[in-house]
Amino acid sequence: MSKNLSNGYILGLGNPLLDVSANVTEDFLKKYDLKPNNAILAEEKHHNLCKDMADHFKVDYFAGGAAQNAIRVAQWFFVQPQRTTFFGGIGKDQFGDQMQKKAKEDHVNVSYYIDAKVPTGTCACLITGKNRSLCAYLGASQKFNLQHLKDNIHLVNQASIFYTTGFHSMVCVEAQILLAEHAHSSKGKIFTMNLSAPYIPGACVNEFNRLLPYVDLLFGNETEAQAFADVKGWKNCNVASIAQRLADLEHKRPRTVVITQGSEDILVAFTNRPSDFRRFKVRALKAEEIVDTNGAGDSFVGGFLAYKALGKSLDECIDAGIYAAHQIIRMSGCAFPPENSKRLEGVILGLGSPLLDMIANVPVDFLHRYELLPNNVIRPDERHHSLRAEMCNRFQVEYIAGGAVQNTIRVAQWFCKQPKRMAFLGAIGIDEYGVTMRSKAEQDQIIVKYVVHDDQPTGTCACLITDQGKNRSLCAFLDSSQIFSIKNLHDNMDLIQRSKIIYTSGFFITVCFDAQMLLAKHVHDSVDKLFTFNLSANFISQKFSNDLNKIMPYVDILFGNKEEALAFAEANKWMINDIEKIVQRLADITFIRSRIVIITQGDNDILVAFTEKPEKFCRYPVTNLAEKCIIDTNGAGDSFVGGFLAYYAMGQPLSSCIEAGIYAATEVIQMSGCTFPTINTMRL
Repeated sequence: MSKNLSNGYILGLGNPLLDVSANVTEDFLKKYDLKPNNAILAEEKHHNLCKDMADHFKVDYFAGGAAQNAIRVAQWFFVQPQRTTFFGGIGKDQFGDQMQKKAKEDHVNVSYYIDAKVPTGTCACLITGKNRSLCAYLGASQKFNLQHLKDNIHLVNQASIFYTTGFHSMVCVEAQILLAEHAHSSKGKIFTMNLSAPYIPGACVNEFNRLLPYVDLLFGNETEAQAFADVKGWKNCNVASIAQRLADLEHKRPRTVVITQGSEDILVAFTNRPSDFRRFKVRALKAEEIVDTNGAGDSFVGGFLAYKALGKSLDECIDAGIYAAHQIIRMSGCAFPPENSKRLEGVILGLGSPLLDMIANVPVDFLHRYELLPNNVIRPDERHHSLRAEMCNRFQVEYIAGGAVQNTIRVAQWFCKQPKRMAFLGAIGIDEYGVTMRSKAEQDQIIVKYVVHDDQPTGTCACLITDQGKNRSLCAFLDSSQIFSIKNLHDNMDLIQRSKIIYTSGFFITVCFDAQMLLAKHVHDSVDKLFTFNLSANFISQKFSNDLNKIMPYVDILFGNKEEALAFAEANKWMINDIEKIVQRLADITFIRSRIVIITQGDNDILVAFTEKPEKFCRYPVTNLAEKCIIDTNGAGDSFVGGFLAYYAMGQPLSSCIEAGIYAATEVIQMSGCTFPTINTMRL
């Protein structure tokens, strides 16, 4: 399998049908002359079927149709939304609106040609017990035209895998030819196709003769393959030999043919390489596990193409396809569960400066002894040399694996049922504090890859609490947390390769900016990765504005608070005081990919801006706690980012990510230090 796809984006072209599914009565079937376990094309008497279903039963809607189903399933494998695009035709009506809504909920970027004169295509799925009756009205799905594709050629240009079906050859073969020729005239792009149905090869002889030479990857099942052989007049051929002959047909580039056979072996043939013919076993599901097999083939293609987009091996692509099909046939319609154990997300990796938080309740005279003030943060000097040792000897000390980025990673892991979904990279010393840091981080179930220095102690942050928890004095010993090199990054490249979201902060600019830039460039040279960044503090913008401006083009998601955003604007001489305008400008400044900017404002609304989309600017209200509930706000910002990234990694919508961030911050500020309760009601 090729690992040289240009960017891993998938574009589908097909015939979208809004699946309208409901449990109905047998009398309702009879009303429309429908039979259980049958599939028909709608007639005039079925004109009001879908509306009637919606009026009398609980209806589920899915953005369906063979190609669109495959694209939706492919997107289900990705963390990053809109890694897939779909083209097709719909009507200007309520069902068309519903189609767009459902496709977008599945994070697919849809570009529908809208025909105001023809209703949206639908497929009514009427369920009676274990039986399903399908009634399809093709409508506007048959009205796609070539010009719409040309008008949106930028979407074609950004894709590297093109997928279409035999069904669409009966609608607009010229659009398929455009995609095929584009794929073959571009480096690192492939054109893929599905035979679709047994009647298609006979109905589309001329269209297939034009298209097949361009097909790099052909899908079908055994019945469709046999129908193709019959049209070609291939006599006495078994399915395996048909697959090989399909691979050997006229081709501009070598072709791979993948033929599924239900629960029997999947067959894979390669152009002019019969000796490399492959068979892949399929684990048969128990009868009681099978709910609906209609979407199995489309789902297989979706899983296969998702893995293909990331340059995975043939074996891995087949495995992903089988996994997808098995998940979908356990559900009604081409639906899928929220969880996907094969989702291409790896881990969230944080790069930062770890500090072991040492928290203790102390008397006020202890502060005075070390010349510390309540509610203040300082860097230690000689006066504080014995502070930590005396804390440990005299008071009960609580230890937390802290530091801004590590806190975020710990909170993100708190949202995940599966351990070690989050990872952290930073530096510690060979000492007791380092041992404690590692132990505490591992208790929080994160992967830690600490660079260990034998000549510097582990960084710590002494947190001295006085006045029954009302006041906090922080004294940060940075030490080894500030020692990191490019070599340390290269030594952990295996973890970096597995990571899908990289998170770092402005604080780390003071440690190893070159490492941050290397990670940023790695993300943008890779497929399906995101680089996320936190402004961290006002002084970062004031003292390191040049470095911030160098890294900003690579930032896909930028976090910060109002004061940090204002400091950035001032450092760059924007002469703007309006925070909303600053947030939008942060989204619009030099970018390689579109950026999301998220700025918190304490108790006030969270502001969110999108690159060159000021009309999408939005505000999210924040849950305000009673004063008596608030114990420690120091970890609020880091916790918000942790909740947000955990949900974003699972492909949740932006509103849910914001909600998770607010939930995390709200929980953490009710506790001392960046700690969190055992129970998380938003755990994924």
